[in-house]
Amino acid sequence: MAHRRCPYRYGGLIKGNSEAISFYDAVLPTLSCKRLMEHPGAIAYGKQYPEFWVGTPFDGQPATVGNGTHICFIAPTKEAVHAFYEAALAAGGKAEGAPGGRAEYSEPYYGSLFAIPMAQGRSRLLG
Repeated sequence: MAHRRCPYRYGGLIKGNSEAISFYDAVLPTLSCKRLMEHPGAIAYGKQYPEFWVGTPFDGQPATVGNGTHICFIAPTKEAVHAFYEAALAAGGKAEGAPGGRAEYSEPYYGSLFAIPMAQGRSRLLG
């Protein structure tokens, strides 16, 4: 049986790194993910191995928000989507779409949308 990975692979360069780390520390456990590694300027999250990184830009310049940035995590159940969404809101995320199906995506899509607090309303995560 193949191992089901925690989140979709994404290298995050998140503005306000300490705020981002607090946010992901609060929401990723709803998908059974935890902080696995720490390096200067970077933190890795996953179940058994690093899959999602939050870090500062390699060039040492301040991170900026990308307009339309969309990060997607795979949840194992609809209940996990709800738990992730509720944890995101509790950690300071802004609601932009309650858990449910989306007509603009194919079946069996089920997700939620929210702006992460350190993105100033421009980045969205899909749980």
